[in-house]
Amino acid sequence: MMQSVQSSPRPTLCLILKKSLTNDVSKLKCKKTQVAKIAHVRSVKCRAENIRSEEDSSLLSTRRTSLLLGGLALTPFCQGAFAEEAEVAAEAVEQMAPVVAAPETEYFALKDPLLAYQFKYPKTDKAGHQLTWFVSRKPERYSSAAPLSADGRQRIVFEALDFTDPLTISVSVGPLPQPLQSTPRDKWSPEQVANSILEEKATGRVTGGQKVALSSLEDVVAEERNGTKYWLFEHVSQGSPNNDEIFQKETYRHSFASTALRGDYLYTLNITAPERRWEEVGDYFKQVQESFTLATPTKEFVSPDEAPWRFW
Repeated sequence: MMQSVQSSPRPTLCLILKKSLTNDVSKLKCKKTQVAKIAHVRSVKCRAENIRSEEDSSLLSTRRTSLLLGGLALTPFCQGAFAEEAEVAAEAVEQMAPVVAAPETEYFALKDPLLAYQFKYPKTDKAGHQLTWFVSRKPERYSSAAPLSADGRQRIVFEALDFTDPLTISVSVGPLPQPLQSTPRDKWSPEQVANSILEEKATGRVTGGQKVALSSLEDVVAEERNGTKYWLFEHVSQGSPNNDEIFQKETYRHSFASTALRGDYLYTLNITAPERRWEEVGDYFKQVQESFTLATPTKEFVSPDEAPWRFW
């Protein structure tokens, strides 16, 4: 007798596919959930960043507003400060601006070996007009020179004239005036020396024969160069009218002078012009004053006190 055998059931293909799909769906749901969570986290972060950005913008705007309001409040003060700084800067620029010097001119040079002095004098004025100098007294020794004063102490050893304007350059030499003789040389003041020279040249006198300076001393300085003392001064005097001034009651002449001491004699250069011409020649005449120097004596030098009787 035969015994029947029962076989175990086997999963069919449908069941396998169903199970596989179920697993895939579960995985997809899980991934979808994860993606949703990630998207939510990113959304939260983005919102936080937006909020932070808005807060920063608001804070920046507030700060800008505060600065603007503060700046407006300080505007009057700033304007005043900037105005003061601008004024100071303008003054500094003005002070630093170069001074416009007078146009350069050429100079004649004169050197006298007889009395050992030298200087230069201009050929033109500021406008470039030629100065027509005429040498009326050539350099000569002291003993033969024409007297500048009535007592003959001061003598003109050189003179040049420009008759057109008129302009005058002269060099005079003379012994020490009385006020200086009675005062120690180290006690001489610049004003005392200048006034003594002007008085020696003066022709005005008061009762008793005392000389009166007809010039007004404007400025005087003393200096020493190469062991020689110099006194440079500026003075104004009243003079007689020339052809262009015959209808004027008063005329004035402006002068620069330079006096140097050698031994017991004073050497004085004086260059002068009418006051109306001073602006055109004053700067050049200043150069003449500063150029006057006593040169080193040579064998041709003749001392003022040598052979006073000689007139040639």
